[in-house]
Amino acid sequence: MNFRNRLLVSAAEVKAEDREQIEFFAAEFVERLILFEEYILQSIRLKEIPHLVRLFGYSPVLELLKSGKLKIYCDAVTIASTGQAGGALESRKIKGNLPLGSYCLDMIRIAFHRDYISKNLQQIHEINGISHKEAKKLKLTVIEKLVSFPEPALKQIQTQTIADVRNQDPAVKIAIP
Repeated sequence: MNFRNRLLVSAAEVKAEDREQIEFFAAEFVERLILFEEYILQSIRLKEIPHLVRLFGYSPVLELLKSGKLKIYCDAVTIASTGQAGGALESRKIKGNLPLGSYCLDMIRIAFHRDYISKNLQQIHEINGISHKEAKKLKLTVIEKLVSFPEPALKQIQTQTIADVRNQDPAVKIAIP
């Protein structure tokens, strides 16, 4: 598959007034399914799944996931400054804290990823109109369609971020107030 036929992007955003709720953009979601051979949904704690079932129905969502056209990226990964993390990180314990105003950018990942996914899958049981058995089947199908960045890709993202900061990339200046 040509990489240009694959898209990784969100179809929702967290609501400002209630951080536990999302606003799902159904039109954009459908448009991306039509335009790309493979759509990797960058998920917000799997909160899009109930929206998909409400919009399209249980069976169509199950079939969409099984088709391979839709995959889901749901990972708690970020790049953060760890220079003053103290005892919170093993690597920082060994090296010691950096002076104030100094930065060390590291890739940070949630410690218990399986628990994170399991907790986020529980909301599938709360979807109106589907049975416990259907919820279990949907959860298993979602798990099968979860994808994550390979470790070398995460390292490359970290390396590029550090280079962007060092080179004073205009995007970094805009992103950091």
